[in-house]
Amino acid sequence: MTLRRTNDAIPGSEAAPIESRTASRLRTAVSAVSSEAALTAAVLFAAAFLVRLVAAQLVRPDPTRASMFDASFNFAIARDLFHGNGFTVSGMPTAHMPPGYAASLAGVFFVSGPSLESALFANAALGALSCALTYAAARQLFDHTAGIVAGAIVVVLPSHVLLSTLLLSENLGTPLLLATVLLSFRVLTRGGSAALGLALGAMIGFGVLSRGEVGVALAALLVVLAASRTPRPRVRPWLLPAFLSTSVVVGAWVARNEIQMGIPEVTGSATTSMYSALGPPYFSFFNLADVAIAREGNPPLAPEDREAYASRAEVRQIIRYAQTHPGEELRRIPSRFWGYAGNDRGALRWIASDPGALSHQDSDRLSLICDAFYFSLLCAALLTLPVVLMVRDMRHVMLLLVIVGWSALHTFVFTGEAHYHIPILPLVAIIAAGGCVTCWRQVRDKIGRQAPSPGTA
Repeated sequence: MTLRRTNDAIPGSEAAPIESRTASRLRTAVSAVSSEAALTAAVLFAAAFLVRLVAAQLVRPDPTRASMFDASFNFAIARDLFHGNGFTVSGMPTAHMPPGYAASLAGVFFVSGPSLESALFANAALGALSCALTYAAARQLFDHTAGIVAGAIVVVLPSHVLLSTLLLSENLGTPLLLATVLLSFRVLTRGGSAALGLALGAMIGFGVLSRGEVGVALAALLVVLAASRTPRPRVRPWLLPAFLSTSVVVGAWVARNEIQMGIPEVTGSATTSMYSALGPPYFSFFNLADVAIAREGNPPLAPEDREAYASRAEVRQIIRYAQTHPGEELRRIPSRFWGYAGNDRGALRWIASDPGALSHQDSDRLSLICDAFYFSLLCAALLTLPVVLMVRDMRHVMLLLVIVGWSALHTFVFTGEAHYHIPILPLVAIIAAGGCVTCWRQVRDKIGRQAPSPGTA
């Protein structure tokens, strides 16, 4: 009697062949896992969306106030885009803010009208998407349980929830960073095609146009690939398309700024942040233009020329200060780092720019809650980090490099403000969740091995 090796059933028999049954079980298992993952991500998305909508009703700072500087800029640019005036503020072209978030708000306004409610609804959706992506990344790195824990942390992360009430670019930068990390994980584990390289490059490009620090993810990916000595045949198909895609997305915006305004930069806010890192006295770019004009004895500039003049003046001042005060630059590093990582009240400080948004008592309570949650998360991540790194997974190293690189930018280059670390908190939550779940299982298994079996006296 011989066994058939085809996928056809044996005539006259109702039993399925072994290969067919195995393939069927495999498809069923994959379908069950996919359904479980999709359902969990949907639940986390819905919970986060609801939490952020409630927060938007309770805390609603006015983005039209001049004190809400970045938020008021984004809102004004989005409205000008909606009305067909281009990337302008009150009709004047600008490159001060990165274009990604304001352009996204304008897209929302085209659907629902230019209102604060529409913007807050979009923020809630972006925050919820960040929670779902956090779950997906943690699930890839560890398992389903770690994914649920990481996603649930971000659902209720106080600073992340409060961020959704502000029209700041971190709302879009966070999910773009997480999506970039997820695509990078795919490249590290399975290699990549030209199509994947184009998608990764476009994601990084749009991320840079929302939060420039997203480019750290590409640097971390390249460092990990170089350190792991990944064979060139696995890298070559996607690396060049990724660079080309990023260059096209970012280069188009830089070309617009050079042609229209004479300043070949991604965003003027980056140079302003570097200038403010020099410490007091700090001037906004409009004030800096006035000061520079007065010192150099030049006649007043036309309004449309002030931003370009101020940006160049900031760059000159940054270079001059670094050359003449290298010791002072080094001395400021600890204070920058403490301003960046020493608390989690960055979103609250922005909300406080509108005195009517929160009472002093509520602000004090939320400050305590934000800091308690933040430092607990940091402690959990730091204490369990050795357990995570013991696995020797390239993706774990890349995740850590993104966190370190992002933080280094705001320690050594840009100004250190607490709201700048909010986009990487989901990555910290992934490490904390994965480490805690791994430690719990190790303890549980150890206790189980030590417990006497039921049959022993």
